[in-house]
Amino acid sequence: MKFLTADNLHELSDYLTVPLRLALALSFLFPVADLLGMLGPPGTPEVVWGNFTNFLAYNAQVNSFLPVAIRPTLGVTATVFEILFGVTLFLGVYTRLFAAGAGILLLLFGSAMAISFGIKSPFDYSVFSAMGGALLLAAWGVYPLSVDALFRRLSIVGRGSQARPAFYARRGRSYSEERT
Repeated sequence: MKFLTADNLHELSDYLTVPLRLALALSFLFPVADLLGMLGPPGTPEVVWGNFTNFLAYNAQVNSFLPVAIRPTLGVTATVFEILFGVTLFLGVYTRLFAAGAGILLLLFGSAMAISFGIKSPFDYSVFSAMGGALLLAAWGVYPLSVDALFRRLSIVGRGSQARPAFYARRGRSYSEERT
């Protein structure tokens, strides 16, 4: 049994990306389920929009400083990106890329909220905290319990021991240290 030591702390801290990745994914997927009416109709407890029309009305308020003609397109585009980021982060596919994209989307959303509703609004909904989490996830680089980890493992096995020393050197340890 491994105990928490200075030597394996960095390895165990990689697993902290799992709840962060899942929390971000669900933070994108639940609002999409709401705006698609999957959580119930408008007026149902815990339902914010209940349909896409109500969401587009909210989107128009958030983007009130932009021309009226592009607001619906922004709402649809944001929804597509929220689905994309939610699914890919949930599965852990191209995590670094999609976490960075999620961070950028959250920065844009939080900025639009601040412009339209005041600086307090994005902080009330922890938009910038989620953005920070997404950017931290993008910078982390090691994603256990993900499709990325599975692909990495398969590529290392497929190439034999040649790939192992380079991978472990990037993580600040040697292959022989890892095996002990």
